[in-house]
Amino acid sequence: MSEEDMIDAIIDLQMRCAHQEDALQALVSGQRAQQRVIDELRLQVKWLAENLRQLKSGDSDGDPNANEVPPHY
Repeated sequence: MSEEDMIDAIIDLQMRCAHQEDALQALVSGQRAQQRVIDELRLQVKWLAENLRQLKSGDSDGDPNANEVPPHY
């Protein structure tokens, strides 16, 4: 392999490495965005579960008439 061929091979490897670094950075950014969404969804599920638990237990933030049927029924 001549010196020129070796230089071309090194340049090719450097270009491949740069492209892989760019691809890896894009994947990391995407993973971070997905993790933020997952964290937000976990909070929403936790909030919904708590609200459902309160509804099932009849706890309506201290309002004793919250589950009462109105008199006209």
